[in-house]
Amino acid sequence: MIYEVTQFGLPKNIAAGVTEALRQMQPGDTLHFPKGEYHFYKDYCQSLVVHTSNTDSFQRPKKTFGILLQDKEQLTLDGDGSVFVFHGNISALGVLRCRQITLRNFTIRYACPTNVELEVTAKQGHTVSYRVPENQPFYMDGGSVIFFEQSPFTKKNYWQMRNNENSSCAVRHQGETVFREVDQPFSGLHRTRRTGARTFDVWSLRKKKYQIGETVALSMNNCRETAGAFFSESSDLAVAQVTVNYLHGFGWLTQMCRDVSFTGVHFHPDSQHHVSSFADCIHVCGCKGTVTIKDCSFTQAHDDAINIHGVFLRFVRRVDDHTAVFQFVHRQQGGYRAFFPGDTVRFYYRSSLQPCGEENIVAAAEDDIDAKTCTLTFDRPLPEDIGAKFRGQQNVVIENASYCPNVEISGCSIHGIPTRGILCTSGGHVDIHHNTFEHVFMANVFVSNDANDWYESGPVRDMQIHHNVFHLPTLRQKRSWPTLAAVLVEPITLGGKITAPVHSGIRIFENEITLTDGYALWSKGGGDIEIDDKDHPVHIEPLDK
Repeated sequence: MIYEVTQFGLPKNIAAGVTEALRQMQPGDTLHFPKGEYHFYKDYCQSLVVHTSNTDSFQRPKKTFGILLQDKEQLTLDGDGSVFVFHGNISALGVLRCRQITLRNFTIRYACPTNVELEVTAKQGHTVSYRVPENQPFYMDGGSVIFFEQSPFTKKNYWQMRNNENSSCAVRHQGETVFREVDQPFSGLHRTRRTGARTFDVWSLRKKKYQIGETVALSMNNCRETAGAFFSESSDLAVAQVTVNYLHGFGWLTQMCRDVSFTGVHFHPDSQHHVSSFADCIHVCGCKGTVTIKDCSFTQAHDDAINIHGVFLRFVRRVDDHTAVFQFVHRQQGGYRAFFPGDTVRFYYRSSLQPCGEENIVAAAEDDIDAKTCTLTFDRPLPEDIGAKFRGQQNVVIENASYCPNVEISGCSIHGIPTRGILCTSGGHVDIHHNTFEHVFMANVFVSNDANDWYESGPVRDMQIHHNVFHLPTLRQKRSWPTLAAVLVEPITLGGKITAPVHSGIRIFENEITLTDGYALWSKGGGDIEIDDKDHPVHIEPLDK
């Protein structure tokens, strides 16, 4: 059955109508949006407590979703070319505990993006003149500039920011070039002056490097309150022909799902803005089956275009020979179920990322969400060395080997990204091919495996990187990121040393690479890497002794 969304509400305020339509829908139904512009206000959207990986979820557990599907199956949401406009600092989409969901044919846009963009219109001495987009209100408060978005219903602010209080750095947009800048527009602030409806001047104690005509955006990564769109504990999800002009929060997060595809999804800002995503574009954490990203484009986001990984939990204590407690460590990790009965697990030493004992099978899992821990009981005894320590820290982590998907990333364009193009660490078959990378200012493809910082697992065993086009930019910040490479292989261990190969089965062939700085390949801990490039620098770092 096809449901017309206009039967449930008016396009100018459609959130409650969409909620009611989804409530009535049954397996096999389609929710159709006649082509137009539909507005979703935070005031009328659904909220719930749910934790999203790689965000400040425990500080901000309550999330609000423009469109929310929970415990549904075999549904299609067809936008028919419509534009969905979201008002407020909310997630555009949420799909929780669903199966066989298709989302297609629409554009995601925010009425007032939470990444404040400042166009440099003039410079004189220590003074810079800025202009904001038409839909970005602000007011002056003493010597500060307050940016905000206000509810038309309550007249209260959905969000506000004083100067750059929630911004971790500035991101400079110079045409197709996008790169991070440590010096913020308001750092060293002396005084400000409003000069027009959309313009103001900032006097700083030191001169800014900015150029007239470029846009300096405030990177909001310092406050990751939610995910821009969120899939959780769902299977057979397909996103097709969707344009993302902007996503508030931490990109499109797919967490503990099975069989997910993104086809013809384009992260591209609208004509009035320069920023397409608050942080990452597509972020996949702890999935299984197959993850497919095909014929997509990524441009002008404020963090990585694609990041696919598992998660390491650190050993806490032994309960008995078959049972132990493990914990999410990073402050922006945890709050969700990472293991299920029947899952295969692997143990690793943090100091080397080498296996600790043999694989095991989860017999029972008990989660303490608030404590960010889970108690796991296994079919076989725990590794004898599971309580080992290194430099006074617990040295063993656990990975869910059942949630290491096969990955295909093909036909994609990754352009104007200030950080990494593709991060991928999965023990499944990984095929990265026929993609184009341009103006990506850190590693274009990064194979990490991290047991000390973000705790993003795991070892790669079968990865092909082929028939891609890499145009590496001139390196801007050699001290902060000295290893610009088309492909960077660099695991992160406790202590920083790599004494034995961590990854294996990586084959790099028939790529087109142009560079003035950097490497075709920079690798440490990569094991048996094969690369056919003989025209560009290749660096294999020796293992630590």
